[in-house]
Amino acid sequence: MKEKFGNVDIEKALEEAEKEANDPNTKYYSHEEVFDSLRGIINGEK
Repeated sequence: MKEKFGNVDIEKALEEAEKEANDPNTKYYSHEEVFDSLRGIINGEK
């Protein structure tokens, strides 16, 4: 069954996410890293 939510094929998106999660080269960021980066963007630092 191929159903879509809006323009997103959920099954395809989940498969892509699973591949990336299993990739040993995938970099995961801590919430501190994410929010520090966002603060920098908001403050015009990056």
